[in-house]
Amino acid sequence: MKVKANKKHLEIEQFLSSQSSRATKVSLELPKNIDIEKKMVLDDYHGQHLSHSFSFHKSDNSNLALLYIKHLKKKDIQHERFNVAINLFGHQLNRNIKDVLIDVLSMDEEIRLASGLKAVSKIEEVLKNFRDLSFEDEKRVEQYKNIDALISHEFEQMLLELHTRMDHSDASMELRKHLEELCLAELEYRRLAEIGVFTSAEDVEQDNKRLSKQINKVELRKRLVALPSTISKKPISEPLAPKRIAIGTSTFMIMLIFSFFVVKARNLGIDTTMTFVFILAGMYIFRDLFREELRGKILSSLSKEQPDEHYGLTALTKNEWLGTQRLWYYSETFKKNKHLGYSDYNRLVCREKITTSKFDYWNYKQIKTVKQLNLAPILEAIKDKRKVVYALENGVVKHAEVRKQYLIKLKIEEQKMNESRVRLTHHEYKILIDSEGIIKINKPLVT
Repeated sequence: MKVKANKKHLEIEQFLSSQSSRATKVSLELPKNIDIEKKMVLDDYHGQHLSHSFSFHKSDNSNLALLYIKHLKKKDIQHERFNVAINLFGHQLNRNIKDVLIDVLSMDEEIRLASGLKAVSKIEEVLKNFRDLSFEDEKRVEQYKNIDALISHEFEQMLLELHTRMDHSDASMELRKHLEELCLAELEYRRLAEIGVFTSAEDVEQDNKRLSKQINKVELRKRLVALPSTISKKPISEPLAPKRIAIGTSTFMIMLIFSFFVVKARNLGIDTTMTFVFILAGMYIFRDLFREELRGKILSSLSKEQPDEHYGLTALTKNEWLGTQRLWYYSETFKKNKHLGYSDYNRLVCREKITTSKFDYWNYKQIKTVKQLNLAPILEAIKDKRKVVYALENGVVKHAEVRKQYLIKLKIEEQKMNESRVRLTHHEYKILIDSEGIIKINKPLVT
């Protein structure tokens, strides 16, 4: 399992094999002084701001994915199988390029230069090995060129963004010069290979219309590359039995109370007609006041283990059943306790259970799940939290506004069940944030 931070988002990557199940509990703990209760219902937070995506997976190592393509190249295999493999490689390398940028920019200045050069060299090596491939089949050549063009564009954009975000000190001059050389080399490679130049300096400065078209083309290619490895989710409607039982039970209880008072009145010799009218009026008042509450309590007790969301997982390009995903959302509030050593805080919880059937998707037998948690509502709740600091210098009072920082916790409990084995792990991350986003995420405490 991996957790990545990207300014205003947290990404949780997990993996699951064929014919297994996994239960995950994701808890986000917020101190009470982050007041998001005014903006939304706490129970709904994960339902609205936690997204889930699924894809087939072989390895995080792009070199291994490339070796698999070389292995397939030697064999006379179906075009679709090759298409899945090369697209998965392209999608994975694009993610690796994005991750390199995030990782390098999050490093301290002292280690950023050496680590940045090393990380860029690794991508450069994988790209060189990929370009050593050659194909005779026209369909494969066309697919290969599409992937190559997309990776080249993404790699170039990563290099340029890294260049702009580096400080302009003498120490970083060597890395910046190397990044410039690589960018020019990619531009020249695309020109010679005739795989198209997506953007140019002229486009960025002048031709916004053309630039917009090119970016749309890149995004379309990205989606097409990700398509063969993508797993789709289809909602599964829950059975209506608990709702019907709750409606019937609540109506029966109200009628039972009404009947009891009618029988009691008759036994006491009271005028039944008038009593019936009054009790009937009382019953309607009672029903309108308490029917929904009574029905809700009966329904919650009947469907305690019924998920808030239920999905079936299928391969997007092959209509093959892969498994199910169940999701529960709720929140908990904890009061200050000196003995246990914690202050008031809210815990926002998402509980997930995924069960996979036996599958073999073109020799891919593992699923990668990515949960993306959007922290924007939390950052919005603290945007006005600033502290003014004053200082006296030569008789002049100076001041500065400092954004207040908060410490939140992300706790993940993961239980994997595969055949007869059960593995339980706990991860706890301490995350420092301010109104602009995530400042720092500490190394996890794993138990």
